[in-house]
Amino acid sequence: MLLGTLNRGVQQRCASVSLPLSKAGLELARTLKTLGVVSDVTVFQKLARLKGGHHRVWPPGVQPATSTDCAGYPAMYLRLALQWQRGAAAFAAPGGLSALTAPITFNAPTPETVKIISKPTAQRHVDLRQLISARRAAPPGVFLLSTPQGLVTDVEAELRGTGGILLAHLGLPLPHVLRVRGALRQKHLAEQAAAAAAAAEGRAAPPRVPLAAWDMAGHVAARVVPRLYGEEAERQAGALLDAVEEQSEGQADVVNQMKKQLQQLALEEAAWRAHGEQGGDGGGGDGRGGSSGSGWREVGGARGDRRLPPPRSDGGRRPRRY
Repeated sequence: MLLGTLNRGVQQRCASVSLPLSKAGLELARTLKTLGVVSDVTVFQKLARLKGGHHRVWPPGVQPATSTDCAGYPAMYLRLALQWQRGAAAFAAPGGLSALTAPITFNAPTPETVKIISKPTAQRHVDLRQLISARRAAPPGVFLLSTPQGLVTDVEAELRGTGGILLAHLGLPLPHVLRVRGALRQKHLAEQAAAAAAAAEGRAAPPRVPLAAWDMAGHVAARVVPRLYGEEAERQAGALLDAVEEQSEGQADVVNQMKKQLQQLALEEAAWRAHGEQGGDGGGGDGRGGSSGSGWREVGGARGDRRLPPPRSDGGRRPRRY
């Protein structure tokens, strides 16, 4: 019933779906929340269905630890919240670098497809080889299996080397699937290490933590936060280096422009000096007091020294032409 209700909610793009409360339904719903398929699971009571008096009223806002806590309360329901943030980052800091502390924002992707494989009247039992073959043929997602150890995923069944009843397949984005598989492998390794340590000390192995009670978001966030710190520090260092390089390039451009201007000024000064030395060289030529052999002479005035042509031999008068 829960998987069918979830499938209808996914097809109709509902913000949330609800169904009557049951023990198996509550465990499966909390497992889906752990895997990041649904964003939230709440237990509530529909007061409109309470007819007559002498009914037990569930405290509003209180969530039961198990379904047995709700025994004796009528009209109890489950609500599964769905998110439709396609393309949103799975883990994002709510602020800057100082806000990168666990827990950070965990965006649960809504399943793209919900395929129910087993029904109460037709159950499909698979072993490990059949499970791996079904996973290779299916699109990216997570398989849910019912085993004697409880509700597990295909990754846990593969790590434990067991099969079970193949319940359903949830189609999810590939990055989220890889993240879930990595977290489940880390969980399995941690449980094996705890069992080995207990066996070395002569104690009984601690029980496995069920998926419904495991905090996958906190586990992944504890590993993602240091990486985000490193990535943020690398981005800041890269931005600082880019700014320093841009400033150095700007300073180099200014220095090159100043060098070119100084070279141009030096060339102009040398040209003016050569021109002045050539114009100030006197005492030569035909003895007319000119500045050169061409007969030009220098005169003084209010505007400085000027060079005038030599006087004409005919008294300055032009000959008349007939």
